[in-house]
Amino acid sequence: MEQLELLNRYQELARQVQTVENGLRNSPIRKKLLHARNYILTVQNNLKAMEDETAKIRATLDALSNRYASAAGKLEKESVHYTAADDESDAADVADMRGEVNGILNQFNALEKEVLNLLKKLSSMEQEIAKMATNIPKAKEDYAKTKVVYDAELAKVTEETAPLKAEMEKIEAQLPGDLVKNLKQISTKFANPLVALHGNRCGGCNMELSAATLKRLADSPVIECENCGRLVYQG
Repeated sequence: MEQLELLNRYQELARQVQTVENGLRNSPIRKKLLHARNYILTVQNNLKAMEDETAKIRATLDALSNRYASAAGKLEKESVHYTAADDESDAADVADMRGEVNGILNQFNALEKEVLNLLKKLSSMEQEIAKMATNIPKAKEDYAKTKVVYDAELAKVTEETAPLKAEMEKIEAQLPGDLVKNLKQISTKFANPLVALHGNRCGGCNMELSAATLKRLADSPVIECENCGRLVYQG
């Protein structure tokens, strides 16, 4: 078989393989499998993020608790001083003590609001975490069942394409290595890496080839289109 015939046969086999594999790639069962997998990953990532967030909230609550205890101690101390003030106490000192007590009370109020908000957020997040944790086992079970079906379809595709790929390997062994490498690279960009020459135009991009490029076609079964990179043969 001539080189050009080998190349055309190789391209035809590649198309057949791609058609079969695309059938599975675009199948409902694969889409269902990917959806299930992505759902599990999303839930796991969200669960981890929420667990990290709850840990931060708990740490903040601990810090607030310490500040609250400190403020309570200070308030008790200042309240005793304020209560013990006698007639001889300077009015300015009493005013200072009153201001100190009011400042600590304001700090208490602010701390209480912050704690309540954090507790509310923590409760909501813990409920969401519990819900996510409950959903994960069911999602994993659905994924496992779907994957069994998908693996069976994949086995059929592998069996169907195995002889086609085997023939492609035989053809590759009969072609120059650099030509095979070039053909594979072009195949990643175009479904038809090998095209016929129409007049003096590439059958792929329809761009006119230079005289120098066309001249090389007289000495080689295929040339590379200088515009799109496809392999061009004399049609």
